[in-house]
Amino acid sequence: MSFTAALRTQERVLSAIVLREIHLGLGRGGYRLVLSILEPLFALSIAILWHTLLRIQPAYGTSKVLFLSTGLYSTYIFVHLSATFKHVSRLGTALRRFPLEKTVDLVLASAFMKLTVFAFAGILGFGLIAGFVTADAIPADWSKALLAMMALALLGLGMGLCNAAIEQLLPLWPYIWNPIARGLILFSGVIYVPDFLPVPIRNALSWNPVLQGVELFRRGFYPGYPTTCSRPVYLWIFAAVLVLVGLSADRIFRRRLDVF
Repeated sequence: MSFTAALRTQERVLSAIVLREIHLGLGRGGYRLVLSILEPLFALSIAILWHTLLRIQPAYGTSKVLFLSTGLYSTYIFVHLSATFKHVSRLGTALRRFPLEKTVDLVLASAFMKLTVFAFAGILGFGLIAGFVTADAIPADWSKALLAMMALALLGLGMGLCNAAIEQLLPLWPYIWNPIARGLILFSGVIYVPDFLPVPIRNALSWNPVLQGVELFRRGFYPGYPTTCSRPVYLWIFAAVLVLVGLSADRIFRRRLDVF
């Protein structure tokens, strides 16, 4: 099969899987889609309420709601997309209709659906903040905000592919990864500005690619946001390498990942 023909075949396979995921995600009357959009908004609301009750002041800017939302929203993009591997290998056989459908296709389709849902949730959530809290919720630089979302999505996809392979060697991996992924909130600059920390701590945290994504996302909302530890190039390189590692792992473990 030529490269062009293989590319067209892959496109048709992914299109069929995405359409199936859309059909399954809608449910009766579209309630599943509505719930999936409200889920990240609900998580953000709980976190913001908790910080409000503790009377924690925003680490940057004038709005606590906006500062926390930019941090949590961008972090959750990675956390949720990195979890696209969960049960894919075990449920894949029931979902697949054709032998051409591979585990990597299911992960890609799931990641696409999650990113689409998060895009709608972001428009709705930040729109509400702009309407009722602060007009600063409308990005001052859309390019930085969108690039951050793309980079974090790529990072999450790569991690999801790696996790799909690890799960075959360690079935309990989903229960190990979930706490690790959510624990990243403490090390990704969600509730603080890394540049305001002591230099040794700031330098150590700057190696976290998720923190780099959060920093880039916030720069889209705050024109004067500190950029001392911001390394966008490192974020993109790390994400690209992680995707390559994930695809390689899928190739190596394909016989185990795609057992029918």
